[in-house]
Amino acid sequence: MRAVSVSRDIVAAPRQIFAVLRDPARHAELDGSGMLRGRPQGPSPLGPGDRFSMGMAQGGIAYRSVNVVVEYEKDRLIAWETWGEVRGRRLIGGQRWRHELTPVNGADGTDGTGGMGGTAPGSATPAAPR
Repeated sequence: MRAVSVSRDIVAAPRQIFAVLRDPARHAELDGSGMLRGRPQGPSPLGPGDRFSMGMAQGGIAYRSVNVVVEYEKDRLIAWETWGEVRGRRLIGGQRWRHELTPVNGADGTDGTGGMGGTAPGSATPAAPR
């Protein structure tokens, strides 16, 4: 499956950006798709191996995304694997959302690289975007 990533220079310290990424209640601030509906359930802030879910909607169908943090390095890297469930049944998924933060310009800037990769059919290991 295809992986997509985007890099941006951000005028904020990595720890500030990481605070948003670790807090599912703030993920709507990052959503450009309009699919995220909020109502997160699970721990906050997120850490290694944590599982959380989020209200979503696509094409008029409401569902919950279920997510597990699969990569984690404080203030530097966080990634979660996600899938969609309706009434406890897994319908779609296998994507991995990955956010890597690199300090630039001292403590005042960050090169942020974020992306999404999919799982190849029949594979249990999602591709990590680069």
